[in-house]
Amino acid sequence: MNRHKYQEILEAIKIPDGMPQEDMLEVLKPLNIALLQMIPERLYKYRSCYDKHIEDVIHRTL
Repeated sequence: MNRHKYQEILEAIKIPDGMPQEDMLEVLKPLNIALLQMIPERLYKYRSCYDKHIEDVIHRTL
């Protein structure tokens, strides 16, 4: 999805004061769908950070 399409989705959302939550969820559905499409299938998992890992990066022994 490009920025223009994302902008169109955001600009189309109008949430008046006092709107019931059920109706709000329906109004936000296009945004929810767009965001789910942008999430990669596999997310990067960060490793724990220990002194040994930092030394490995510094000394290029990874």
